[in-house]
Amino acid sequence: MKSNKKAPRQQKAPSDAPKPTIESVLDDSIATLELGLQHLRAEIGLIAAGKAGKSKFDPASRIAFLSAGVGRIVDSLRKIESARARRFDDVTPALVMAWLRQLDQSERLSFLREASQIDARKSGLA
Repeated sequence: MKSNKKAPRQQKAPSDAPKPTIESVLDDSIATLELGLQHLRAEIGLIAAGKAGKSKFDPASRIAFLSAGVGRIVDSLRKIESARARRFDDVTPALVMAWLRQLDQSERLSFLREASQIDARKSGLA
């Protein structure tokens, strides 16, 4: 006779992989959307050239449907870039000062030395 008892679930060991950052998630999202965009464009090109596989839909309908997908992807990309821009808008002088206070003295001095050189170099990029 079969037993209806379930085997106990095994707990997953915590991963040593670093937790993804917001920036890495945004970058991965952009990469995925760009990949989808490339494939949609390639499929539209095949349909327009008459080299796509047979379908019950006419080429114009297929291109229109895929073009709508391109539009959705472009809209998503715009939203992701907007989210990235908003993250920078949230950085205030008070947040920067709080971050500076958390640094040890040598890191803070190094940062301030670098910041004081911005006007001398006419650029914040080293």
